[in-house]
Order: sequence, then C-alpha cells, then structure tokens
Amino acid sequence: MADLKGAFYPIEPNPNILIAAGELKDARAVNPGDPKDKNPREIGTPDAIHLMSCTFARDALKITDIVFHTFDNGKGVTWEGKCVPLLSFEKWFPTETRTTRVNEVCSLPREKPIYPQGSLLRYKADASQPDISRGE
Repeated sequence: MADLKGAFYPIEPNPNILIAAGELKDARAVNPGDPKDKNPREIGTPDAIHLMSCTFARDALKITDIVFHTFDNGKGVTWEGKCVPLLSFEKWFPTETRTTRVNEVCSLPREKPIYPQGSLLRYKADASQPDISRGE
C-alpha cells in the first residue's frame, strides 16, 4: 500500500456536496436497453455522494488529474435495488435529458482500478473469533 501514499485525499461530505448529491439523485435515468421502461434504475445515494465529492475535489479544490475509480458496472444490487452503473453512467442519460449535475458526472473520468477488489470481510483478527466472510 505504500505505493498508494499521496494518491488519496480525504474529503468530508460538506453541505455543498450533499446538496449536489440530492440534485444528482433527482435526475431521471433512461434504460439504454429499453427506453420505454417504466421503472428505470436510480442513482444510488452513496454513489451520488461519492460522485459529487469527486466533482467537488476536481472543481473546488482544483485537483485536475482526478479519476473516479470503481468496479460498479451495474451487476450488483444494493439496499436501494439495482442502481445506475457508474462506469457506463452516460449511457443512462441521453444528452437532451441531462441536468447540470449529470453533465458534471459525465465529464468525470471513471475507470476500473488497476488493483483487484479486496474483501473487507476476509480479515480474521483473532482465530477464536468467527470468520464472518464464511457466515460463521
């Protein structure tokens, strides 16, 4: 992890970020596979906060070489159901329907990380404790 030192900037979700996240969540997605879908996916709350934190870092803090790293390509299900995939975000928002916040996200570079996705549940601190990654 030493090679990642200096690559991360902690940003607290300030009121500007949270307001922007709410505005982003108000945007209505269109299913690219079925534009007539009556129940298209929505932008997840944590996704909206993460995306708006990233655009805040880029625009307000002037971190120009920023890239939003994610594995989210719409395969999983969250507590909010299936959400708009982050890697193919722009496909869910036709140009003529995009809000200012959606345009901000579409202009944000989004890529899969070069490091594999680890599991936070694989760590077993004490052999006497149950291994929660196996449901023990």
